[in-house]
Amino acid sequence: SFTDAAEYDFEQILALGPDVILANHSGITETDYERLSEIAPTVGFAESMWASDREELTLTIGSILDKEEEAQVLLDEADAAIAAAAEAHPEFQDVVFT
Repeated sequence: SFTDAAEYDFEQILALGPDVILANHSGITETDYERLSEIAPTVGFAESMWASDREELTLTIGSILDKEEEAQVLLDEADAAIAAAAEAHPEFQDVVFT
């Protein structure tokens, strides 16, 4: 189950038997990372907690799952959808989404 309290039920995670733990858009501590890494290979955040952008997240997860091409297709489709929406709604030209 999900919680934003930064507390993990390591026994429950262990019982799930994960092949990999993706925590690359998280706020895990070094201690949590070490414990999770004992359960399964764990991918933590690259530089800053909660700061990975959608491209970095998608490409990293695509690489881990050996689905790099599919990840890039998803990004390209999202970019195309955003461009189409921008063209259809010029009133949002100066609005920035981060």
